[in-house]
Amino acid sequence: MSETTLSAAIEPNSPLPTLSEETKEEAARVIAGNLRRVAEGDHFTRATWEAVAQKRGCRVSFFHLPAAGQGEYGPANAERAAVIFINTAYTEREQCAALVHELGHHELHIWLPPQLNECADTYCYRGDPQDIRHQIARIVEALVLG
Repeated sequence: MSETTLSAAIEPNSPLPTLSEETKEEAARVIAGNLRRVAEGDHFTRATWEAVAQKRGCRVSFFHLPAAGQGEYGPANAERAAVIFINTAYTEREQCAALVHELGHHELHIWLPPQLNECADTYCYRGDPQDIRHQIARIVEALVLG
């Protein structure tokens, strides 16, 4: 069975294979395990995941916009450290979910698992919820918070 991916639509002639569901889940399990090991305290308090972000070298910034999404990740560059933006218009549990999801993105940026390196769809990131990185971050969120 062939997987339909965003990269196939953008780069239909890519010689690289698409990422299997098993590989996505394996990468998410590794990332979720790493985050759980670093987390100290209640997994449903924002402070726990703020501390994890800090330990993982990521700054957390808050904003309050009721009509906006729950969170966003900005990878590190030459001018600044990596940052996670969290919308405080949501409940604390939803903020925790957003923090874990965005930490999943952060971990993918700082540790691109070797099994993802050879897949066309890993590098095709447009912020679309169907992108591979979003799919893995959603699996991480489910594994960590249930």
